Amino acid sequence: MKAVAEAERQAREKASSAQAFTTVELESSSSSSSQASEAEGSGSDLDPDVDVRSPKRQRGARGVVQVVTPEVVVALDRTNVSDRKAAHIFSAMASSGHLCENVGELIISPSGIRRARIKCREALATELKDTFRPQVPLILHWDGKIMEDCSLPGQETVDRLPVLVSVQDVVKLLAVPKLHAGTAVVMATSILQTLDEWGLKDRISGLCFDTTVSNTGLKGRVCVLIERELERDLLNLACRHHVAEIVLEKVFGLHDTSKSPNIELFHHFKEYWPRVDQTSFRTAMVDEEMRSRVAEWREEVIMFATDQLHQHQPRDNYRELLELTIIFLGGQPPKGVRFRYPGAIHRARWMSRAIYTLKMVIFREQYPMDQRPGPSRRQTRSETSWNHSEEVAIFIVQVYAKYWFQAPSSVSAPRNDPYLLKVVDDFPSKEISIAATTVFSGHLWYLSETLVGFAFFEDQVTLEVKRKMVKNLKDKPGSKDAPKRIHSVNRPQNMDLSDLVTTFTKRFFNILHVNEDFLQKDPLEWAADQKYQRSLDLVKSVRVVNDLAERGVALMTELNDSLTKSEEQKQFLFQVVEAHRKKYSAPTKAAALNT
Repeated sequence: MKAVAEAERQAREKASSAQAFTTVELESSSSSSSQASEAEGSGSDLDPDVDVRSPKRQRGARGVVQVVTPEVVVALDRTNVSDRKAAHIFSAMASSGHLCENVGELIISPSGIRRARIKCREALATELKDTFRPQVPLILHWDGKIMEDCSLPGQETVDRLPVLVSVQDVVKLLAVPKLHAGTAVVMATSILQTLDEWGLKDRISGLCFDTTVSNTGLKGRVCVLIERELERDLLNLACRHHVAEIVLEKVFGLHDTSKSPNIELFHHFKEYWPRVDQTSFRTAMVDEEMRSRVAEWREEVIMFATDQLHQHQPRDNYRELLELTIIFLGGQPPKGVRFRYPGAIHRARWMSRAIYTLKMVIFREQYPMDQRPGPSRRQTRSETSWNHSEEVAIFIVQVYAKYWFQAPSSVSAPRNDPYLLKVVDDFPSKEISIAATTVFSGHLWYLSETLVGFAFFEDQVTLEVKRKMVKNLKDKPGSKDAPKRIHSVNRPQNMDLSDLVTTFTKRFFNILHVNEDFLQKDPLEWAADQKYQRSLDLVKSVRVVNDLAERGVALMTELNDSLTKSEEQKQFLFQVVEAHRKKYSAPTKAAALNT
C-alpha cells in the first residue's frame, strides 16, 4: 500500500510541475467533514468559489516554517481576522516574496494557522496568569450581561460575567465566565472561583459594583456572599456613575410615561434630525428669564466643561455632553460648535437622556412637537412637557454634568455627595429637587464611617476639618456593626465630614494597608510627608466607578461570536486581546520596534 501511495504522489507532482502557472490549494479538501472540523473558529467567511492558493508550492508539500508567531496571533485576534482570511493575506504576502524565498516551506494553510493560534493563545494566556502577581490591595469589579451562547445551536442565550481587578496602574481582566443562572449565589460562586484560580483571594480589599439588588441586598447578595467567603471586611464601593444615572433617570422620568424599551420621544427626534438646520440653534442666553437663572454659575460651568475637554475622555458621548453643556450656556467649545448625529435611544443608554434633552431644547424652535405621532401626542404637545424639558436641561448643566465628571475621584467622594445634595436642595424646580434628593439619599455609601476615610486625602477639605477628623479618629467611639451606607440622615448637605469619623474609620486604613504614621503630625505637614504621599497615591488610585466592568462587557460582546466556539479558547482570546490593547493602543512604527 505504501508503494502504491508513493507512486501516486510522484505522479501528482509530475503533472503539477508541467503546468505553466503552478498554483495549489493551501488546504486539503479530502472530505467535507474534515474541512468542517478544521474550520471551527474560522468565522463565516468560507467561500466555496474562492480557492486559497500559494504560488510555487506543490500539492502535497508540507511546510516547515511557521509564519504565525505569537505576535501575529495576537494581532489577528485583536483585529478579529479568521483563519481563512489570514490564509488569504499570507498567501498574497508569500506571492510577493515578503515572507520567504522558498514559499513551499511556509505553513500558511487555514488549518495550520488555526492550530498555531490555538497553541499560542493558550501559551500567552498561561503566561499572563503566571506573571500576574500584584503586591498591592486590589479592587474587584464585575458586571453581567445576557448574550447569545455561540457554543450551542439555535438562539440560546447565556449570562456572562466579566471579572476584573484594579488599583494604581493595575487593570486586569481575569475571566468572563458563563453562568447557568443569573442569581446572586451563582455570580458570587463564579467570582470566588475565578479569584481562586488566579490566587488573588488574599489581595482583594474592595468591591466595586452597580447598585442593583442582586449585588447590594442585606441577605444573600453578591457583596455579602463574597465577604462571608473571604472572612473579612471589604470596602463596598458603589459605582458612582451608576448612582448618578439613577438620579438622572428619576428626574427625566417625572414626565415620561412611556414603558417601551426605546424612549419614543428620542426616536421621533432622531428621525426628524436630517431636517434640522444646525446653524440655527437656541441657547440659554436668548431668553431673558433663563439668562438670569444661569448667570450666577454660567462661567464656572463653562470653565469646568472646557477644562474637562482638554483632558482625555474615554468615550465620545462624554465629550459630546461637555460640548452641548458649553453650547447650551452660550459658550464656544475648543473645537467649535458642532452637533453629532443622534445616537442610541434605548433606555439602557443612560447618557442619552442628557444628550437628547439638551439637543431638543437647543433646537426647540425647529422641532415641531405638536406634529409628533403616537398615543402620547397630546401630552408632548403641552407647554408643561416643554417646560419640564427645559428644567431638566438646566439640571443637567448646573448639577449633573459636574457631578458626573467628578465622580471617578475617590478622595472627593465624601465631600461631593453633601455638596450635590445642597445644590439639588436649592434647585428652583421643587419637583425635580424632591425627586433627585429622594433617590440620591438612598445611595449615601460614601458618607459611612468607613468610606469617609477617603476625605483624609482630599485637598479641598479644610485643615480645621481635618484636625477634627484626626481627633475623632482617636476619641469618638464607633460601632462595630456600622452599616455599609447611611440610609437616612438629617440634612446631610449641612453636615461636617468630621462628624462621620469615628474610631471605626480606622478600618479604612487597615483594609487598604495604608500607613497611618502621618496622622501623628498636623495636617499642615502632611503634604511634605513621604509616607502620606505614598498613601495618597494608593488611595487616589482606588476606582469608585465600575466603568472597567462595562469595558469588559464591550470586549466580550465584540468577540463573543467570532474566531472560536470553544469556551476554553474564548477565555484565552479575551486574555490576549485585552493585554494587546493595553500594550499597543494604535498600530505604529514605534509599536512595531518595541515588539
